[in-house]
Amino acid sequence: LETTLPINKSSGMEFYNGVLYVTRDDVAPSQLYAFDTTTWASLAGYPKTLSESISGLAINSNGDAYAMDDYFSNPLPVLWQLDLATGTLSNSVVLQTKIDAEGLSFANDDKLYTEDELYNPNKNRQLYEIDTLTGAVMVAGIIDNNGTKFNDIEAVACNVGEATNIIIPPVIPTTPTVSIGDAELVEGNSSTQTLRFTVELNQTTTSDVTVDYALVDGTALQGEDYVDASDTVTILAGSSSTTIDVVINGDTTIEATESFNVVLSNPTNATILDGTAIGLIINDDVSTPVVPPVVIVMPETNDKNNRSIVNTSGATDIVDLSGINAELYILKTLPTEAMGVLSLADGTVVSVGDILTQEEANGLKFTPNPKFVGTVIFTYAAIDSKGIEDTTPATVRIPVIASVVGCKYNFKWLC
Repeated sequence: LETTLPINKSSGMEFYNGVLYVTRDDVAPSQLYAFDTTTWASLAGYPKTLSESISGLAINSNGDAYAMDDYFSNPLPVLWQLDLATGTLSNSVVLQTKIDAEGLSFANDDKLYTEDELYNPNKNRQLYEIDTLTGAVMVAGIIDNNGTKFNDIEAVACNVGEATNIIIPPVIPTTPTVSIGDAELVEGNSSTQTLRFTVELNQTTTSDVTVDYALVDGTALQGEDYVDASDTVTILAGSSSTTIDVVINGDTTIEATESFNVVLSNPTNATILDGTAIGLIINDDVSTPVVPPVVIVMPETNDKNNRSIVNTSGATDIVDLSGINAELYILKTLPTEAMGVLSLADGTVVSVGDILTQEEANGLKFTPNPKFVGTVIFTYAAIDSKGIEDTTPATVRIPVIASVVGCKYNFKWLC
């Protein structure tokens, strides 16, 4: 049956429920036509003016229509839902892959397919399946024309609805891949625990997938840290994953975190993508720290009462610091400025927190302020050869008395 339709050019064409729907993109804006397949007369109310440029058209078995333009007018093709009664375009989704997709058609599996026109000119043309919800594009087959490359493909049609005499090209199935993921657990102090590994397919399959696995020692050892479970695991048809359980032995041994491997081999109905997993057994045992005994360095005396200083101009007192097992001395407190100045033998004024050697501690000088009379107090702590500081500082007391004018007694320490 041949007929001439009253349009100059069609870009998309689809039969549904006794009507031939045609899209036309050589005019702006694009238009949707509808023809009675008995009389080929245009249906009333058509053509409908479309809001976007449209090339391909496809209608599924439920009457849901989809339309799309090729990539020359967009960075990526856009798939639209098309209301056949009103010509309204809605619920657009952008394809995730850049292809020159002009032809659209639903197959008898009710999936939407499109062709690759010129985007990949050096290879055989490919047939793609489109996910109408996400825009994902998946290779469904190769169109090889008995080994001869096509120069161009503009349309595709499938055996759905009334076009029962047209079928899609053969779809070349892809072999699923199987992978295993790493796993870890805390060891525990006793009994056993189960460390579970997940074995996954990248896609479901209509056949059972089997794969052998073996446990291989690392720093963790079979029989000591874990129980050998080498065997075969099966992922049932229609499923995408299964698990491998390995029994881990708990203990109280102080050790580092240990590991072993699970290695896949000999798959059936699949190929191995990632066939080695690491099993970590995390140590939770800790040692009780050994605290060394604290060595207390006791000074020879807690209070050192030095002889009195007669406060005259230039008067000083020599102070020697000492302590049992002492290697160093740390000054804890010092006389106030009103009392006077404590310094090293060379005249260097000391400060709180200064650490002195035994040589420096022998011959500390205290020089009182000219008008001060009273008891000078400062403290220090001894430090032993291990760096341990005495917990009880020693106190030094120096009495300062006023000078006596016209000394009656010729005692050097008073005059």
